[in-house]
Amino acid sequence: MVLLANLLLGIAQVLDFLINIVVVLLILRAVLSWLNLPSAGGIAYFCAQATEPLVAPFRRWIRPVGAFDFSVLALFAVLIFAQQFLVGSLRDYAILLK
Repeated sequence: MVLLANLLLGIAQVLDFLINIVVVLLILRAVLSWLNLPSAGGIAYFCAQATEPLVAPFRRWIRPVGAFDFSVLALFAVLIFAQQFLVGSLRDYAILLK
């Protein structure tokens, strides 16, 4: 059981790390799109390209309202929920198995 517990803890840590990276990229994407800095073109392009495959499904259901794209906010909320629920549940179950 200790092996399974350690495996679940490892999976939880990797998921937590990946979700944190995507959240940071989403925040950078939003801030850089609001500021529209010409010197941040490469960083803004990278953030947009890295997060667009995740944002695109949300954009099908949530259309932009004027200049505001709420699909990024919806993805952000889903990621935070997944981090709290999925990663937290994996960690709790792994601790229970130990």
